[in-house]
Amino acid sequence: MRGGNIPHPARAAERMTTVKECTEARDVWALVPKDKFDISGIEGLLRLTEDEIAPALPALLEWLRDGNWPAAKALRPVLTRHQRRAAPVIARLLRPEQRDEDWKWFLLCDLLPHFSGEALCGLLPAVRRIAAEPTQGERDGSVDVAALDFLASLPRGPEEGTAKIAILKDE
Repeated sequence: MRGGNIPHPARAAERMTTVKECTEARDVWALVPKDKFDISGIEGLLRLTEDEIAPALPALLEWLRDGNWPAAKALRPVLTRHQRRAAPVIARLLRPEQRDEDWKWFLLCDLLPHFSGEALCGLLPAVRRIAAEPTQGERDGSVDVAALDFLASLPRGPEEGTAKIAILKDE
C-alpha cells in the first residue's frame, strides 16, 4: 500500500495556490495526487482536455489500486470523463500477466460500471477473458466473479440502452 501522510496545513494552502496556477498552465503532473488523501487537483484534472490528460492516465489509474482511498474515489469522475483515452491503459492492466488482482477488482467494480460506448466495448474482450479463462490469481482474488457480475449488469438489448452492449450477443 502507498503511504498516506496528510500534508501540513500550511503546505496544503501553498498546494492550493499551486494547483490553481498549474490548472491555468495546464501542468497535468502537478495535479496528480501526491498521496492517497490528496484530492486538491481533481477540479483541475476535470478541466483538462483528453490530449492534456493523456500522459498522466497511467499515474492516475495507479490510485485505483485501492478503491477505498480518498484519491481513488475522487478520480473516478476524471477517469470516466476521459474514458476513451483511459480504456487502452485499462486494457493493459486487465491482461493475465498483470498480477495485481485487487487493482483489477477495483477497476471492474468501481470504474468500469461508469464507462459506456466505444470505451467499454474496447474493454469487453479483456473482461470476457477474465470471466471465462481467469488466471489462478484472478480466481483467488475473485476477479473472475467481479467480471461475471460486471458482464451480467450490462444492458442486453437496444430497449435497455445503447450499443454498449450489442457486443454481448457475440458470447
